[in-house]
Amino acid sequence: MTEKELLRKTVKNLLLRSHRDRPESISAIHFEKPSSVFREGQLVTPDTCATLFAYLPFGTEADPRQAIQTSLARDIPVAVPRVAGEQMLFHRIFSPSGPFEQNRWGIPEPLECTPCYFSPDPADSTLEPEFPLLVLVPALAFDRKGNRLGRGGGYYDRFFASLLVRYADRRDAITLAGVGFSLQIVDRVPCETHDISVDCLYTDV
Repeated sequence: MTEKELLRKTVKNLLLRSHRDRPESISAIHFEKPSSVFREGQLVTPDTCATLFAYLPFGTEADPRQAIQTSLARDIPVAVPRVAGEQMLFHRIFSPSGPFEQNRWGIPEPLECTPCYFSPDPADSTLEPEFPLLVLVPALAFDRKGNRLGRGGGYYDRFFASLLVRYADRRDAITLAGVGFSLQIVDRVPCETHDISVDCLYTDV
């Protein structure tokens, strides 16, 4: 078992036990300001960004729907991911309650017919985000340098790489924000040269 696999197993067990044995201890994430910041410069929040890329919670993931609702209430465009082959496309939504459908892993996703941002299909109607852009990112674990441990599919890594190449000249206007519980913060996440760290963390403390 690799170091990453061992850490995934450990954190998964911690999350499952916490949700099962102490559900009252699961607190809401505080989106007013990040609990940790790893990058200098101006970072945006769900009520100060111009576009929000979020996600729909699955299993024991921290719930970002408070942030989604905050942005929608301010007429800020919000998009969440839908898996398309090996890629992840962000489709615009207008409500945190759907309509959504489940993919093959049981993860809720927006409908395929909804508008999406920078689709690779030239036949699609492609949206472009307004800046500053805030991207809320789930993970199994984060460390104190902003490195993240995903579930192993590589979808967010590929998305980050594509996003930061496409908008290389707007990097200062993009905030990659990890979202997780305090028990998901570890001393060190094994990382490789191609891994992209987050700029800040939103947690429950």
